[in-house]
Amino acid sequence: MATAPKTPAAVDIFVQETPSPRAHKLIIDRLIQSGPDAGYNADTGAEGAGPMVTAILTTPHVTHAYLSTNVITITHDRETDWPVLEKEIRARICATIAMHDPAFHPNRSGTTVTADATENDQDLADIARLLDRSVRPYIESHGGEIYLLAYDEKSHQLNIDLQGTCGDCAGSSGITLQAIEGFLRKHYDPQMEVIVAANSSWDW
Repeated sequence: MATAPKTPAAVDIFVQETPSPRAHKLIIDRLIQSGPDAGYNADTGAEGAGPMVTAILTTPHVTHAYLSTNVITITHDRETDWPVLEKEIRARICATIAMHDPAFHPNRSGTTVTADATENDQDLADIARLLDRSVRPYIESHGGEIYLLAYDEKSHQLNIDLQGTCGDCAGSSGITLQAIEGFLRKHYDPQMEVIVAANSSWDW
């Protein structure tokens, strides 16, 4: 007996603007990411994240997707009108969300810090708590994200990955690499040197 084709799921999606016109938050009516937050670049692909993330990343003009709890932050190139892009993304999410696994997290070869890795590295855990107080919320509110990769106490070097965009939003000059470094020098390590990963999709 032939099975009926699956119909797109009914999904409530609320769109929230960010200070950056290149980033929009999609607030979904269900869990999207149950573990640590995850970010994906269109140029590197979904890395096994499944049909929904793949569908989002292959949408023309989408450059980055960031998943957190029930929120997907979409970064795009602004070469098309957002209402047109939003309609396409909504359709793709509804068509694939039933196959999405919220528990999946990419193995990015050290690009993100997993919960276990953070627990095993007290330095990164302490730094993460500091950033959570002020730096991370500001970056996230502008459609970006910061990942901690590694900290070397001897060299005082902190390796991070910055994702997203804030290059054309008001006040973006306040969140620069130097500002992050200055914050951590004041509150954690006076000799801190912050190094951004070469593959960061950083456009701030």
